[in-house]
Amino acid sequence: MITPQEVDEIGNLIEQRLNKTYIMTKKKKDVLSIKKEYTSNQDFVNIVIDVVCYTLAFERDEVCSKSRKAPFPDIRKIIFKLSKDYGSYSLTFAQIGSFFANSDHATVMWGIRKAKDLYSTDRQFKKEYDACEEKLTEVININLKNQNND
Repeated sequence: MITPQEVDEIGNLIEQRLNKTYIMTKKKKDVLSIKKEYTSNQDFVNIVIDVVCYTLAFERDEVCSKSRKAPFPDIRKIIFKLSKDYGSYSLTFAQIGSFFANSDHATVMWGIRKAKDLYSTDRQFKKEYDACEEKLTEVININLKNQNND
């Protein structure tokens, strides 16, 4: 469960990144509607990156770099899979890869495939993935304040 302090911290990251004000909601039906409310797929991938970096306590610049040092490749795999699973259908592999030192679509596809394998074989990876997925599902249950005021 996401704590109120984490809600504020993640909300601040999102506001800084997107220059928008968001509020948290608990309604499950908002998960589907919020995907359509983003101004672009890039906004959504930025949110996934911020949530994963926050959850696993890593700096965004380190995770998005070309570094092959552990644990950065595994963190990128988590981001690739969450971005594709929770993003809109129009979000392409190439768009996801553009956030990571211009990784191409094949790198993202391979990363998603490896994430599925690691999830079933590596307990630590599964634990980290589940923690990030839980935070992300709560964070994407957000709505623009403007929508609620209308």
